[in-house]
Amino acid sequence: MAGGSCEGQRVAVVGSGVTGLSAAWLLHRSGAAVTLFEKQSTCGGHTLTDTTGPCPVDLGFQVYNLTTYPHLTAFLDALGVDSEPSDMSFALSVDDGRLEWGSSGLPAVFAQRS
Repeated sequence: MAGGSCEGQRVAVVGSGVTGLSAAWLLHRSGAAVTLFEKQSTCGGHTLTDTTGPCPVDLGFQVYNLTTYPHLTAFLDALGVDSEPSDMSFALSVDDGRLEWGSSGLPAVFAQRS
């Protein structure tokens, strides 16, 4: 990730979603004194997990690929973030397995066996 030097610059970044955090990290790395402003009580923007119900649900960005997101891929590589291949499936298990549902192929349709 190339860039110039921001040594000695004071920079304000508004918002601590993925874009704001990425900008703050890159600016800090290039020598800027960064102040991050966020109106919410947590960082991350839309990348959060809703834990209000019985089943935690990840609400944020979850799938990417090199072709569509080359800059995000390079950024995650620079941070050393591992990734996992995805088949884009979704599954849900409720009441200790009494109700199950899956979206990956015909076997998933019949996940509820009892």
